[in-house]
Amino acid sequence: MFWLLLSCSPQPVAAAGPSCVLGPEWSTWGPGLETRLLQSDRHGPVGDGQIVVVRADPTQWELTLTGPALAENTSAKAYARRHQLTLATNAGMFATDYKTHVGELMVQGRTMAQPNTDYQSVAEFGPRLSGEPAFRIRDLDVDRDKGSYDNRVQNLRLIKRPGENRWKQQDKRWSEMALGEDKLGRALFVFSRSPHTMHDLNAVLLASDIEIVAAQHLEGGPEAQLFVQVGDCTLEQVGSYETGFNESDDNALAWPIPNALGVRAR
Repeated sequence: MFWLLLSCSPQPVAAAGPSCVLGPEWSTWGPGLETRLLQSDRHGPVGDGQIVVVRADPTQWELTLTGPALAENTSAKAYARRHQLTLATNAGMFATDYKTHVGELMVQGRTMAQPNTDYQSVAEFGPRLSGEPAFRIRDLDVDRDKGSYDNRVQNLRLIKRPGENRWKQQDKRWSEMALGEDKLGRALFVFSRSPHTMHDLNAVLLASDIEIVAAQHLEGGPEAQLFVQVGDCTLEQVGSYETGFNESDDNALAWPIPNALGVRAR
C-alpha cells in the first residue's frame, strides 16, 4: 500500500500559527524541536536545492526504533500515526527480503539484525546508565565501546567525528535522508529531495552553521522520507531521484519501509 505525498518539495508549511514556519532560520515547533531550510548550490540535475533540517534535543525528545518483528511495512507517516510519534523516518537500508536491516539493529534491547563490518557509523540512544549521553553517533573505527544502550542502529557513515567528510566524490546522486549529531549532542534529521552526491551533501552540511559533527546515511532515492507533525504543523517529504534507478523528480508516493526511526516527546 502507498500513501500520497501532500507536498513534494519543502514549501512553507500551512499551519495555524507563526511557529510552523519552515524557512532559512531556526523555527521552534515545540520545546527542543526546531526546523529550518538550508540552500545548496551543489545539487543536480533536478530540484531547488533546499535541504530540510529538523533538530531535536534528546533530553526533551525520545528517539525510538521499530523493527520487522512488529510485522510492519508501511510509510513513515503511518508509523507516526500508529505509534504516536512526532517525527518518523527511515531507520536505514534493508535487505532484499524487505524487512532485515543491513547493519546492526537493536530495538529495546532485542537484537533484530547483526553488525555489518563495512559500516562504520552507529547511532545509540536509550541509555541504561546515568551519565551516558541520551543520543550519540559513534565511529566504530575509532570508538569500539558500545556503552549501555537499549537502541542501536548501524548505517553507512557520511561524516566522521568531529566533522570529516568521509564520502569520496562520485557520479551517482540521489535524494537523501540522513541522521546527524551536532556539537551539543542534538539529533539532526536531514532531508534533501534534490539529488546530491554524498560528498557534495556532506560539504554543504559542514559549511553551514548547523554545527554537525557526525552523520550517517539512512536511505536514498524514492524510499527516503520524513514526516513531522506537531499540533497543526505538518511536514511530509519523500525522495525521488536516484542515479540508475529513478532518474526523475516525479515521485509523489511515500514508499513502504520495514524499519522506522521515530521521535516522541518525553
